[in-house]
Amino acid sequence: MTLTKFLLCLLLFPFVSSAQVAPPTNVTLICRSQKNILYWDHDSIVPGLRFLVTIRSDSSLKGCSDEIWVDGPPLQANVSFLSDPDSTYFLTVKAVLGKNESVPSPEDGLIFSYFHSSLASQKCLLDLPPVNVTAQPHHQIQFQFKHPWLVYKEGVSGCKEHKNKKSHQRVSESKLPYFEYKVKMAGQEQDHTFVCEDAVCEERLQVDAAQDQHCLKIQGMLKKMSVESSQEYCALKTAPPHSHITLYIWISIVILVAAALVAFMVYRRRTLPSFDIPPSLKDFGKKYPLITSGDLVSPMQPVSVSPTEEVEQGFTPSVPVSEEDDVRMKCRPHESRLSEDPEKGNAADDDAAYMEGGNLASDDEEPEPDQESRSPYETRSLVVELAPEDHAEGYRG
Repeated sequence: MTLTKFLLCLLLFPFVSSAQVAPPTNVTLICRSQKNILYWDHDSIVPGLRFLVTIRSDSSLKGCSDEIWVDGPPLQANVSFLSDPDSTYFLTVKAVLGKNESVPSPEDGLIFSYFHSSLASQKCLLDLPPVNVTAQPHHQIQFQFKHPWLVYKEGVSGCKEHKNKKSHQRVSESKLPYFEYKVKMAGQEQDHTFVCEDAVCEERLQVDAAQDQHCLKIQGMLKKMSVESSQEYCALKTAPPHSHITLYIWISIVILVAAALVAFMVYRRRTLPSFDIPPSLKDFGKKYPLITSGDLVSPMQPVSVSPTEEVEQGFTPSVPVSEEDDVRMKCRPHESRLSEDPEKGNAADDDAAYMEGGNLASDDEEPEPDQESRSPYETRSLVVELAPEDHAEGYRG
């Protein structure tokens, strides 16, 4: 009996010691875009309490450890290195206090994988890199994004270090894996399928012009991993192409009109410069006003007539004379008669004779009676008809 009791105590001791420490609760895993965080809770946190995370896989861990120790709060563990799509992982958490341990939690283990067709209870996804959507003419939109492999290729390798990381990076960038994806447009039932093997994936789509916004979501497959956009990416409504042309035409017209106006103003400035009249010229204009056309006397044109016609018929001007000219010319006969005073003589003729030297004679010569009262020019009297019933007496040289 004593031996039997001893053997029974040996068999029950592990379970009794494990029952002395409460197991973790609410063990959950959040995994997305190669960021894997394991969370759990515990009812009694006491000094010295530790937690052990055990890792198992259906394939190699690629140099990573199979255990992670966590000392107290926060109650979480980073297992982001477990992101190989070719593997399925099993996780359990135990509470450890000294030499005592709790039972693993969850009992069946937490199973997850990045392989899109895995039978694991939890499958992880990759977020599509940010998408840039722009409106294009002719009711189209253009979208582009970085190839997902350039973002996530380092996380796939796990804990394994490359001997020549730079050369591996050059090979990876030159030979990008095949990325097939589908684009779902808001308001459209049919999906659009594309393939990308370039560093920047770029495509165009026809959209409905009646919609104010054009939004899309993308889902694809990259090396057995599912890639999805975490949100909708939208572009504003595409502007009609003719509106841009009309805008450019109006802008060109405004620029041309403005240029023509400036050129005209410069031309006017150079050809007709504006200046102020000096005060001295203004005073001179007040003292001596300009002679207008009404103050001018129209000159008479010379007419050749014979002496007989001058005496018998008189002279008739060939151009009409205005009333103002008639008044002015009526005053001229009186001036002529005054200048013919025999006592004073003709001053104009005397001046002309002096200039010609007509009055110069030697002392020995005696002047002839005819030359004492005559001017050096022979004159003939005649009557000139300046206007009807207006005659004047003059001389013809």
